[in-house]
Amino acid sequence: MTYLLPCEYWLFSRLAKKKHIRIPKGRILELHLNTKVSYKLDCHEARERFERDLEQDLMLIKRRMLLNDFGLNPIITLNTFNRLWLRKTLEILGGTRYQKVVLTQAACNLYTAQKHKKVFKKMFPNCSLKDPGRQSPEKWDLIVFSKGV
Repeated sequence: MTYLLPCEYWLFSRLAKKKHIRIPKGRILELHLNTKVSYKLDCHEARERFERDLEQDLMLIKRRMLLNDFGLNPIITLNTFNRLWLRKTLEILGGTRYQKVVLTQAACNLYTAQKHKKVFKKMFPNCSLKDPGRQSPEKWDLIVFSKGV
């Protein structure tokens, strides 16, 4: 349900530097959520399954990092508003969490209340979303994890 996208180091480090964040040298891989995954279960079961899938994906990423499948010094990053995802990433991968940081306002602009509700309803059709909309940078955090640090 998650996937990693490579990001140009020069671009990512430049965006981070504007937020006074230093990025270690390495190959940048950004964590993204596959919003095409749908949990057509009752809401409680959907949340449990989502959390379990998230944990499994993060454990797989950690194993692959230990085996150097992503190179010698991969930098895994996560920039999101999803509190569960942030918490699980820190628990499993570790890293440094920078609160109230979004690297580009464009990421926030994708999560207006209307768009957020649409994505959420597609992923969790039997659940309701309280407080939709994540277009404010204060609702986002950034995690940076480096195996070498």
